[in-house]
Amino acid sequence: MVDTYSFNGERSKPAEGVWVITDWTEDLALDCNTEAALGNLCNNFGTLVKQLISAGIIKGSVATT
Repeated sequence: MVDTYSFNGERSKPAEGVWVITDWTEDLALDCNTEAALGNLCNNFGTLVKQLISAGIIKGSVATT
């Protein structure tokens, strides 16, 4: 069985909680054919969440180290 998700034009209430991103990258390219793919994926996911926070779509904070 395949799950199907659709968008009906209405935004649901966001889940409670706040994202905290501590690791992200300026590089938006994702190369999944390397041994470092998991680390790259995590950094790219952090970057995506950072951009969603910056756009005001989700609540959260971004810490630079």
